Parts: sequence; C-alpha cells; structure tokens
Amino acid sequence: MAEIKKLPSHLIDKIAAGEVVENPASVVKELLENSLDAGATSLDLTIEKGGTRLISLTDNGSGIAPDQVRQAFARHATSKISQEDDLRTIASYGFRGEALPAIASVSIVEMTTATAGAAEGTRIIIEGGDEVLFEPTSPRAGTTLAIKQLFYNTPARRKFLKSETSENRKVVAIYSKYAVCSYGSSLKLKSNGKEIINYPADNDLAGRLQRLWGGNIGSRLIEVEGNPMEGLRIYGMVTHPGINRGNRNQIYLMVNGRPVYDVSLMHAIRSGYGNTIDSGYFPLAAIFIELDKTAVDVNVHPAKTEVRFANERYLYSQIRKLIEAAVQVPALFSVNSVKSHQRPTPGKINKIPPRDRPQSAVGSGKYHDDKIVIRNGQNNHHHNGVESNNKFEEIPPEAEEQFDLGGERFWQLYNTFVMGFREGKIWMIDQHTAHERVLYEAALNNLYERPGTSQRLLFDLSFELDTQEMIIFEKHLPLFERLGFEIEPFGSNAVIIRGVPGYFESSSVEKLFRNLVNGFADSLSTGEDPMMALAASVACHAAIKSGETLSQEQMQGLFNRLFDCQEPYQCPHGRPTVVTISREDLEKIFKRR
Repeated sequence: MAEIKKLPSHLIDKIAAGEVVENPASVVKELLENSLDAGATSLDLTIEKGGTRLISLTDNGSGIAPDQVRQAFARHATSKISQEDDLRTIASYGFRGEALPAIASVSIVEMTTATAGAAEGTRIIIEGGDEVLFEPTSPRAGTTLAIKQLFYNTPARRKFLKSETSENRKVVAIYSKYAVCSYGSSLKLKSNGKEIINYPADNDLAGRLQRLWGGNIGSRLIEVEGNPMEGLRIYGMVTHPGINRGNRNQIYLMVNGRPVYDVSLMHAIRSGYGNTIDSGYFPLAAIFIELDKTAVDVNVHPAKTEVRFANERYLYSQIRKLIEAAVQVPALFSVNSVKSHQRPTPGKINKIPPRDRPQSAVGSGKYHDDKIVIRNGQNNHHHNGVESNNKFEEIPPEAEEQFDLGGERFWQLYNTFVMGFREGKIWMIDQHTAHERVLYEAALNNLYERPGTSQRLLFDLSFELDTQEMIIFEKHLPLFERLGFEIEPFGSNAVIIRGVPGYFESSSVEKLFRNLVNGFADSLSTGEDPMMALAASVACHAAIKSGETLSQEQMQGLFNRLFDCQEPYQCPHGRPTVVTISREDLEKIFKRR
C-alpha cells in the first residue's frame, strides 16, 4: 500500500481551483460576488481573449484595509461567517474563502484596493499562489482585480477551454445574471476593447430587462407577485407567451438575491404557461424568491450555483400557480381576460346579507353565504344505493332571477367548455374549473362559517384506508364533518360513511373520498392551510369533469353559481374559469381591422 501523506499547500490550492475555477466565466462570477458583497454600485469589467489573457474588474465597493489584503488570499479566510450557525443564515454571495486563493494559484493576480478616506491604498501581485509584490499605492476607494494568464501553470486545464467566442459568450451570460439581480447598480463590459454591455443603474427590474432583452420587450412584460405564506415572497417579471426561446437561457432565478440554477423551478415557470407556448420553447423570465434564510441551504456546491430548499414541492407549486394566473387567461384567444369590472350584470338578485369573511379564506372583504351553494331542483333520484340530486339544476324563478341571455341558448363545446352570449360578448367558461370555484367557495363557507348539510346514503359504506390516509383523516375528522360527511373510524384502518355532502357524485363515493384524502395530504405536505387545502381538494375531486354532457338547465345553473362567487375568474389552483371575446376581438383575429 502506498504511503499516506498530507498534500502540499500549493497542490491543495490547485485542487480547490479545480472546484471553483472552471473557466473564465467562473472567475468573473467570483469577482462579481466579492464586489457586490463589498457594497459596490458600479462595476467595470474588461476581458481579453475570452478571459484567458485578462479579466479585470474595477468596483466602487468598500475596499480592503492594508493589514487585511494578504489575509484575503489565505485559504478559508472570510469576513462573511464566524461560527457554525452562520452557515444556516447566509446573506452574502461569497462566504467560503476559497475563491481568491484558488484563482491566484492558477494565474497572475494583481489587486489594488483602498478603503474610503484612507491615506493610501495597497497593491499586491501574486503569481501561481506566491506573493511577488506588496506595496502602498494611490488611495482610490474600491478595488481593482486583474487576473492575467489564467491557467498558465496548468496547461491541461487550459486545453479543455472552448473557443474564444464560446468563452466570451459564457462571460456575457454570467454578467447578465448579475445585471438582473443587481439592477440598481451600473455595469459595463468590454471584450478585446469593444464595449459589449453598458447598463446604467435602473430604478426597477423592468428597466433592466428592457436593456437586457432589447426590442419592445417592455410592453410584453407581465409582472408577477405573491406572498403565499409568511416568510415567502415570489415576485418578478415574465414575458407574454408570444415572446419565447428554444432554451432556458433567458430564465433567471434569484434566491434571496443570489442567482441560482434550478431545473425544477425553471420547469415550474414553464409549466405555468401550459399550452400557451409550443412544446420545446421557454419564456423569458426573471423571478426573485425571498424566503427565510433557514429554509434554503446555499452551501451545497463549491461554486454556490445550486441551492437546496427545505420544501421545494411547495415552492414549485406556488411558482407555477403565480405564472398560470399571470399569463394563461390573457393568452387565451390573444384577447381579454375577465376583470372584475367586466362581470356580467345578473339582473335583480335576492341578496342574502353578507357577513365578514375570515382572513385565512381566499381573498378579502365579504363572503356571500348561501349564494354560492349549488341548490338542487326536484329531480332527486336513487342510483347505486345513494339518494342523489342533479347538479346545477336551475334555481326556481321565485328564488332568484337567472343569468339572462336575452333568449339565446348556451352551447357546450367538446363537452368541456360552456359558451353563452351576453352584453355584446361571447362568454366562455371551463366547466370543470368553474365548478371547482363554486364548490371551493361552498366548502370554505362550510369550514369557516356554517357546517354543510349531508345527504344520507341508502346503505352505510365502509372501506379501508392505508396507514398514511388514516392518519390524515383522523387528525382532521372535524373538518370532514363540517363539510357534510357523516363519517367515523371503523376498526384499525377502516372508515364507515353514512352521509356525504350533497355535491358528491352518487356512483363513486369511495373513489371520490380516497382521491379527496390523497389530494388533501399532498397539499398539507406543501405547507398549505388545512381548511383551504381540504376545500381545494374536495372542489377538485367532486367537480364535474371534462367530457361530461350538461343540459341547458345545468349550463345555466353553472353560469349563475359561478358569477355569484366572490372570486369567479380562477379556480382554486389559479387556472382561468372565464374568457370573453368581443366582436372587436374577432375582427382583429380575422384581420378585418
């Protein structure tokens, strides 16, 4: 067996350089992060021969005191952390203390730096990890780092670099990422003497994206923002579906200000666009995620380009919902999303006095009581052992005036969409998402205010749940009872059901209940509020599905109930329920104007 011995420090540095310094772009990244951590608001980058001959970055940051300059080039020396707990709450870009010594071990580094108000600055030159010069210099506040002859002493590493054009492209790509996350700073980039980027400080993200993506992109940007839970904010800008690319290169993700690469979250953004973008194409997006520092681990990759989230599934779902809500409704038909001021006038309605709605329910303001409950007509029937009521039967005229179409009919398209004509426009709803919204608000009403009524089964129904399903069910049994279930545990893992909410499908109580519990469990695992999660799950699984045929009375009843909802324009998952098409829209589509 070969002798075990400790590696010499110069070899350790080169191994570290292999982890941190992959190419000129990775050097640029480390230098940019150091400058931004130093509070720089002006960054001026120059490269030659793709960065292999020269990488020079000048900033106006805080600079380094003379007695600290040598320490900056020592391995694992950093001002960013001092104890183990700091690793769980990192707020800076750099913190490992590896970048400068790693870069210096495979290049010739010259640094000039000074703190604000200092009588003199410091100049240091390091070649291949060895200091060759240390002297005072003029006190220009900030730091200039010049990296010369990258990989001059490791020719094997240099051999694996791409062409100058390719390395240039990588530098521009990494510089662009930091241009987005630090849009309040000015950035310049020159390559072989030619100016590539010159971005003055911008007041907002939209201004920086306009500079980055060019053209008339400003008018095609869509703002997204949400606070799905305490301690989590998601915001940024995405492009209209008509603006897309054949790769993910223009999707920028920032986590607590740090640019990261995360395929899963990029997929969440793309997924939010649904079919509004052709398969294989991607939007342009800049999404910022702000969350508790203890909920994300940035210390999982030497180059800090990847992070690990404590609850990635929840983050994925919330990003997808935000994108869906922002882009899918406006994209349909390339015409109008339905806004609150476009709500059709339903005529005189027998109003029930509203009461204050709990803040944890969806939206804010008032919550209509019985108005959102699907009422049943007189066509009660028995089917497969359950006394059931037809869904969407028209409310008797004495109870409420109907959604008036002026004598026009409703049409069902592909057994999926319901279309009607009103106020000079075509109103089209998705029967599944519309029914989801109706049932969701009905369920919230039951859970927060008044328990729902139950329809008794002709025969008690019992079946077994798996262990996890049973744990979820028993823990939240009171919520199921408030929805209208007459249900209780029966044996070790079994339940017995004697009654169900009136909107449950008569022929498949067991299947619906299992799906309801599973959907509820999935939502709980992402951190959603139990009552809202249960309401969303029951709405999803009890709603009519695409492919079901509806009668004229059922279609009209669906329109009526939907527009009595507090928030009728999206289902609980953020998908659209309604679009409108005007005559002007059609004339534009057919190029008649």
